[in-house]
Formats: sequence, C-alpha cells, structure tokens
Amino acid sequence: AGSFSKGILVNDTKKHLSNVTISDTVIESWYYGIDLEYCSGCTVKNSVVKDNSIYGIWLFQGSANTIKNNIIARNPHSIFLWSNGNFIRDNGIYDSLFYGINSLSEHNIITGNFIIGNGRGVHTNDQPNVYVDNLFINHNDNFENWSQPGSNDFNLTIPAAGTNIIEGSRIGGNYWGFPKNNSGYSQTCPDTDNDGICDTP
Repeated sequence: AGSFSKGILVNDTKKHLSNVTISDTVIESWYYGIDLEYCSGCTVKNSVVKDNSIYGIWLFQGSANTIKNNIIARNPHSIFLWSNGNFIRDNGIYDSLFYGINSLSEHNIITGNFIIGNGRGVHTNDQPNVYVDNLFINHNDNFENWSQPGSNDFNLTIPAAGTNIIEGSRIGGNYWGFPKNNSGYSQTCPDTDNDGICDTP
C-alpha cells in the first residue's frame, strides 16, 4: 500500500466519534492497519491486523476504547497508544519488529495478552498504566522504560482466584520469559504450589 495508507480510518476532529465497532475483519499490507483518532468508547475485536508497514493499530486522543480478542502480528509497532484510559485485553501480539505495544499515554489497562516474539514487548516513557496477567516472551526486552520507573502497576496487591494466563489457579502478575535460553524470571522462579505465581517476589 502507498505511503500513509490506512486500512480503516475512524477520525473526526470536529466531533469526537463514539461507539464505533470494528469486528471480524482482516487488515493487512497497509501503512496504518487501523487508525482510531478522536474516538471514545470504540472497539476493535475478533480481527487480524498483520503485515502493515508501520502501525498495526494506532490510537490517538479519545478514551475508553477496547482492543480485544485480536491477532496483531508482524507490524513494526503492533499497537501504538497515544490515547488515555483504554482497555487492551486478550490479544495475541506477535513478531513486531520494534514493539508489541508502544505507549505514550496513561491509565490504560493491559491484561490477558500474549505478547510474544516482538523486538521488545512494551515501550513506555513511564506514564502510569496497569499491566496484569499478560505473557511476555520477547527477543530483547519484555518491558522498556525510557524514564524513571515506578508509576506502572504490574501486580495485584493480593492475588485473586481465577485462571491466569498460564492456566494457573490465581491471578497475580505477569509471566516474564525469554525465548532463547528460557532464562526469564517466570521460567526460573520456584512455584511449589503450582498456582502459576512465583513463590518469591
């Protein structure tokens, strides 16, 4: 596709759009796969977004959007968040050249995602977001922060009952792995009760 081409564009700078749903579609080989701008309460679900030239899904401005149950693969940046207060859940985010999720925004909830085989799993400048119950297995860094750490949440204060991302019996934090030598924290820590949560912090 040509320069700056967009598979799906949702954008109205004069009147913010809301409650737009993109569902059950395949978006591939564009510059931007899906571009959501000035959209609130919008949803992208049950779709495949792959092999786009720069961005798989780009969120700019707006809030309370939901990206769920998608396969987002082989985009240099699979999800780019420049939009606050969104929900990114239950997606497969694979094989991005640079970042699975690139976040320059805050108060997003990122949960239940398989973030695998990307150059880096998540990049942020330390805007406060919540990352719980995701599986990270990426080539360079699972989480890259270019600012001072401390404002992101990675764990529940008290683990909750429920099936976690690796089929354990409690939901607590994230699974942190590395593909080459299985030396990630979650691949080497003890879990004597087999609940899918490391025994030590």
